[in-house]
Amino acid sequence: MTGATGRRARSINAQVGLALLLARETKQITREGLADALGVTAGDIEEMEAGRRELEAYELLVAASVLDLPVSYFFEGIEAPDPEDAPDQPRLTPRTGPAWSAANDNALRSV
Repeated sequence: MTGATGRRARSINAQVGLALLLARETKQITREGLADALGVTAGDIEEMEAGRRELEAYELLVAASVLDLPVSYFFEGIEAPDPEDAPDQPRLTPRTGPAWSAANDNALRSV
């Protein structure tokens, strides 16, 4: 990612990471404890909290569960990007995205 899109992504990663750090410390969970639950290292947690490493979707779901928080907690105060800001990006819809394609392929294979 470059330019404004890359900066925006890094900013969001930093905000999500800070939310992770605050929640983890509030719940008095160690980096090691959260790392074990996520299947990563304590160093990975440190990188996530600093915004230098993105949380994958699965990691975010597990972290939210361990911290007893809704996933939306990590995005509070973050404004959704305007789709017009990324005109070169393909637009995915529920019926054209990768998840739909995989589900469709599996359904066809079982026929």
